[in-house]
Amino acid sequence: MPIRDITVRRGCLWALFILLAGSFPARAGAEPALFVPERGFEFAPVIDGETVVHDFAIANRGGAPLVIHQVRADCGCTAVSYPRQVPPGGEGKIRLRLDTSGYGGRRIEKTAEVLTSDPAEPVFRLRLAGEVQRLALIQPRVLQLRGAAGERLRGEILVQPEPGHPFRILEARAGGGTIRVETLAEEHNGRPAFRLRVETLRTEAGSYNDTIRLKTDHPRRPELDLRVFVYLRPAASPAGAAEGGR
Repeated sequence: MPIRDITVRRGCLWALFILLAGSFPARAGAEPALFVPERGFEFAPVIDGETVVHDFAIANRGGAPLVIHQVRADCGCTAVSYPRQVPPGGEGKIRLRLDTSGYGGRRIEKTAEVLTSDPAEPVFRLRLAGEVQRLALIQPRVLQLRGAAGERLRGEILVQPEPGHPFRILEARAGGGTIRVETLAEEHNGRPAFRLRVETLRTEAGSYNDTIRLKTDHPRRPELDLRVFVYLRPAASPAGAAEGGR
């Protein structure tokens, strides 16, 4: 599923960074000295499933190379790139990527721990935070179908767009060959909604999973993925068959 990256570029921030970096004298001695003007970023509201990307500036005001040993991010937050070394008087940036999937209707806050060779500050943290708007009410979020081998199982998923993010489902397709899906437009609690009727195709015992890919007319979320898990237990042997085999 394609996810739109929201990359924050602020020329004024970088200009301020360069100005501040130059206004402080370098630390004496042959040691690195990191300078980070922005350690937290509050992003504008996004829709559940969008990806936030932000660059944090970093400079070395010391007299020796600044080594960035590692960037350890929280679950859901990834260090996309960072310089392994910043020379004396040099600058660089640490790029963090944040996946907001599953946080609709909530505030998200993630941090990344940066390990450096600066003896005065060997560890510091960067923070990404903001509000994540819910695109739609989805019940259930993950459809689980359970039964016995030989059965064709059926289930439903309700998808109701939020008032602030109306959209239509243009197509619903399952790609794993495990299920088929039908889309019905309806009203739920007085508002437009869609009901996905799911039926299993495979009947042999085992555990299967599939993904329903929804194509929508929403400009920011043209595709949505929904997960379906199927478990078919082995059919019980007839009691008479077991006795007849003796």
